[in-house]
Amino acid sequence: MTTINKQSKSILSRLLASENIHVLHDVEAKTASFDVQKRVLRLPVFKDMSEEMYDMFVGHEVSHALYTPFTDEDAKSIKENGCLNAAFIVANGDRNMVHIAHQYMNVVEDARIERLIKN
Repeated sequence: MTTINKQSKSILSRLLASENIHVLHDVEAKTASFDVQKRVLRLPVFKDMSEEMYDMFVGHEVSHALYTPFTDEDAKSIKENGCLNAAFIVANGDRNMVHIAHQYMNVVEDARIERLIKN
């Protein structure tokens, strides 16, 4: 991906998010991600990745920026309990089920934000 293209995708991301999020184009990233606390959008740089694929990554992760709630209480809980605390609660304290509960929660959240960004 060219430098000009990276800049245009960064600008597009910030415009869609309606805020000055930090956009990283990361050759080591295995997938796109958005850090809701630090407001950082990480986009992978794959060899021969199409513009459409890049735009889909941008749209999905920007939807997290817009619609995944993150409050001061969330930040406090993560600081005190770690990111998987909610999954631990959902798994009723069963440490073996925490990873599975976290995956289910992630799928549900992704489906929710996909619907919202499409609307």
